[in-house]
Amino acid sequence: MSHVVETDQPPPRAAGVGADPQQAEPAAPVKGQVPDLRPAMTVAGGFQAIARACLAQMVANAGAVLDGRDPEGVHQMRVGTRRLRSAMALFKTVIAGPDLDGIRADLRWLMGALGPARDADVFEAEIVGPVRAGLPGSADLDALARVVAARRREANRVARAAVADPRFAVLAARIETWIEAGDWLTAPDRPVRDESIAPFARQRLERRWRPVAKGTGRFRRLSPRDRHRLRIQIKKLRYATEFLGSLFPGKALARVHKDLARAQDDLGALNDVAVARGVLREIAGVQDAKPMAGPSDGAAQASADLAWAAGLVAGWHERDARDRLESARRTLKDLARREPAW
Repeated sequence: MSHVVETDQPPPRAAGVGADPQQAEPAAPVKGQVPDLRPAMTVAGGFQAIARACLAQMVANAGAVLDGRDPEGVHQMRVGTRRLRSAMALFKTVIAGPDLDGIRADLRWLMGALGPARDADVFEAEIVGPVRAGLPGSADLDALARVVAARRREANRVARAAVADPRFAVLAARIETWIEAGDWLTAPDRPVRDESIAPFARQRLERRWRPVAKGTGRFRRLSPRDRHRLRIQIKKLRYATEFLGSLFPGKALARVHKDLARAQDDLGALNDVAVARGVLREIAGVQDAKPMAGPSDGAAQASADLAWAAGLVAGWHERDARDRLESARRTLKDLARREPAW
C-alpha cells in the first residue's frame, strides 16, 4: 500500500464508472492507498482520512468489475470493501449509530456478491489451474475445469449485476455523506472523537495485538478451526497497522506488518485449500446427482471421472498445505519475538 497525504477531495462517485466491454483495453483495477496520518489529527479526522481512502478504492474498481475481463477488479473492490469494514470495526466506539447500522447491512449485501466471485476466480486460477498445468492432457481434469469455469462465470455475473444495480451507487454516495457529516459527528457521548489520534491508535493496536500474540505462542497446538480464527485476528491487526502505521515512524512497525502479511498469506492459502475441499466435494456430488444424457453407465462413468479429478486436485494441494503450515509457524515465531512498535 502506498501512502498519500490527507486531502479534502471526496472519493470518486460510483455513478457512470462502468466501462464499455467492447473497448480495446480492459478497465484497470485500482489498488488502495493509505493516508499519512499526523499525531496532531483528531480521532474523527483520522477515521475520515482512512474511510475516504477505503471508499475510493471500492468505487474506483467499479469499471473493472463491470468490464469483467480482469478478475483483479473484483479482488480490489472486495479488498476496498473489507478495508472499509475493518476501519469501521477499529473505530466502532467513535462511529456507532443508526446510520452505521444501515451502511454495514448494505456492505454485507455487496460482499455477498463480490465474495463468491473472488473465491471462484481463486479456485479456478490457484486450485485447479496448477494441477492442469502439471498434468496436461487429462480429459478428467478438463471436464472438471469446464464445470469450474461455468461456476466462475455465474459468480462473476452476479458480482457485475450488483455493481450495476443502482443500489451500489446509492450506497457509495451514502457512505461518502456519512463520512463527512454522519450522525456519529454530532453524537454527544463521544469525547474521544475530538482527542488526539495517537493515544487512541496505541490502545487499538494493543487490543488487536493481544489475541495474535496468544495464538502465536501456541500455534503448533491449534486446531484447523483455531488457526482460522487466528488468521482473522492477524488480518484485523494487519489492517490496523496499515491504517495507523504512519503515526509510528521507523522500521519496527514495518517489520511487524511484513510478518503479518506473510503469515496471512500462508494461513490464507491453507484456508483456500480447506474451502476447496468442500467445493470439490460439492461439484462431484452435484454432478453425481444430475441426470446426464446418454446411457446410465456412461453417466455413472462421467460422474466417477469427475470425482476422481476432484480427488486428484485435493490431493495435489495437500503437500503445499504442509509447506504453508511450516512457513506460517516460522513467521509467527519471528513475530512473537518482536516488541510491539507502538
